Amino acid sequence: MVRNISSAIENAQAEGLIMTPEQAQKIGQDWIDKFSLNLGWKGFSLSRIYALPSNDGAHVENSGNYISTGIYLVEYERFLDEIPVARDILPNSEIEGDLLQLYIDDSGLLRIDGVCRSYIEHGSASINISLEEALIILEENMDYVNAFPDDERNGFVIREVGLCWRLTPTLTQDNWDYHAVMEVRPAWRFASEICRNQTNVFVMYIDAETGEILE
Repeated sequence: MVRNISSAIENAQAEGLIMTPEQAQKIGQDWIDKFSLNLGWKGFSLSRIYALPSNDGAHVENSGNYISTGIYLVEYERFLDEIPVARDILPNSEIEGDLLQLYIDDSGLLRIDGVCRSYIEHGSASINISLEEALIILEENMDYVNAFPDDERNGFVIREVGLCWRLTPTLTQDNWDYHAVMEVRPAWRFASEICRNQTNVFVMYIDAETGEILE
C-alpha cells in the first residue's frame, strides 16, 4: 500500500471502500482494547482518523499484493496522567512520541506502526512557567524555529496550544538505546498543526518547568 499521508483527508470516506470512517474507528478501537488487555499497552486514546487516497500502483514493484483502493489511517496518541505525550517529529530530529497508527480497509486491520514505551516514575515536575509567560518566550524565539510557510502564506497561524509531555533523550545518539530511553518533561506546545518532519509546519515546545526551548 502507498501511505500518502500528506494527501490524507480527515474524517472522509476512503475511495473504493464500503467501510465508513465510523466503522474503521470501531475496528481500530477494538484492537486498541485488545492491546490494552493482552499486552498492557495502556493510555492510548483516539487522536484522528484519515482517509488515504487510492493509487493506481504504476510504480509499485510487487503489484500482485498491492492495495489500490483508499485506506483508513486511525491514529491513537498516548496519555500519561491525562496529559498527552507529544507526537510531532520535528525537522532534523528523530525523536518520536508514543503513537499507534492502524491501517484499515474492508478486510480489516492491514498494518500497525508505532511506539509504546514503558514508563517508570522517578519524581515529579512543577509547572513554573504559566501560559502567559510561555507566550512571551514564544514571541522572543519564534524566528529561530526551523519552519517556513508555503509561498502563498505570509506566516503561520497557531491553531494548537496546550500542555503536553515532551520526550527528551537521556543518551547520546551513538547509543543503541537512544530512541528507547528517554524522559518526559512537561511542556507548552504551540503548533500550526501536527508535524510529520515537515518544514512547512510550525511547532515549538517550551519546558513548563524551566522555560527552556525543547527540540
